[in-house]
Amino acid sequence: MHQSKTVAFVLGVFFMIITLPLVAARQDIQSVMFSNPSAPPPVETKLPVAEIAAGDFFGQDVAIDGHYAVVGAPFDDNEKGEDAGAAYVYNFQDDIWAPMARLMADDGAAGELFGYSVAIDGEYLAVGAVWDNEDGEKAGAVYIFHRESGHWTQQAKLTPHDAKADKRFGIDVALKGDRLIVGAFLTTTPGLAPVRPMFLSAAARYGRSRPS
Repeated sequence: MHQSKTVAFVLGVFFMIITLPLVAARQDIQSVMFSNPSAPPPVETKLPVAEIAAGDFFGQDVAIDGHYAVVGAPFDDNEKGEDAGAAYVYNFQDDIWAPMARLMADDGAAGELFGYSVAIDGEYLAVGAVWDNEDGEKAGAVYIFHRESGHWTQQAKLTPHDAKADKRFGIDVALKGDRLIVGAFLTTTPGLAPVRPMFLSAAARYGRSRPS
């Protein structure tokens, strides 16, 4: 069965996602394109990705807010282990998108797919690690990062109160103001029996405590 990959573009104020067929499951895009947000017509720029290798799935998910962009690479191999995952943050300055940070979970481990989902709003950033194993195999988790003085640091690791194996908490994330919504894969909803292989998702809502 053919796999697919997603190529994401930001063109001015418009966002476009294009899905392309793949023959090999571990191929991935080699670049993500962003336009210059301050110079119409849109000028596309290839993001520098010196640490990316084939199979990292750089561009699995992308998010942008103002002059900051984040790109997930869930199959990134790094000091945390094979397929531990990473998220790359870029800052638009001097008319270019410059690398700002390569984020990994403080307690990251092999196979956790950190960077499977990403979201950014202001000085906060959320990253899903859909195969995090702390609460069971592939239970999932979401990590919150805070930007201060130009540096991103991990502030929290979130898991649901009903965490269990195969929940895949963090398969998608959305962040706006003081609210975070997290998707979970194959989650049982009261009154409904879990059905496989159908997708039955649930959302967990979290308030955000700002550092003092």
